[in-house]
Amino acid sequence: MFGLFRKKKIEESPVDQVATTVPTPDKEAWERIVPVIKVVEHESPDMEHVDLPADESPVCNPFAADLIVMYAEDFPDRFAYLSKRRMRELGLTMDELHSLAVANLPNRVQKIELHGSAPRFMITAGGNFEATLLLHPTLWDDLSEHIPGSPMAVAPARDLLFVTSSEWEEGISFLREMAEKELEDKRYSLSKCLLVRRNGGWVADALHS
Repeated sequence: MFGLFRKKKIEESPVDQVATTVPTPDKEAWERIVPVIKVVEHESPDMEHVDLPADESPVCNPFAADLIVMYAEDFPDRFAYLSKRRMRELGLTMDELHSLAVANLPNRVQKIELHGSAPRFMITAGGNFEATLLLHPTLWDDLSEHIPGSPMAVAPARDLLFVTSSEWEEGISFLREMAEKELEDKRYSLSKCLLVRRNGGWVADALHS
């Protein structure tokens, strides 16, 4: 199963698939837009607080458990997170932005690899998009064909994504272990919540979390 998930050729650009009222959209900017999985950060007393004008606040959507989806322009050297003002400049609604970002994702990830063997798997994608692969439009349908039950996952950091099946108890224990493992670099830490794939989306797994 190594190297099972490769970048697929998309006949129609995701930009062309998004309906918009803007007569001449900035296609180059649209093609850079990607979703980014982040975690809800709870304020602590010693945390520096910055008040942003409403227009400059980042666009985000709830995802699952304590995870959210933010949106960014993917430049070679950085992510530039989209503000509400930037979203309007690009002529996109919230729904259009989300659809476009998810559709762009396979084209921004160069190579997706599945490592390990049942019941313990890790998915890699170059270091920036591992957790965000939870939003990949076809990856999980492909994986479901190779495992029993439903896919389960945990994304303890931006570059870490561990996967198993809901029918593999040893695999579920593996996810718990990976979720609780101390991270050397905590700058990009995310969630310890176990997720399970249900009806085409992810939900918190209350039974095993």
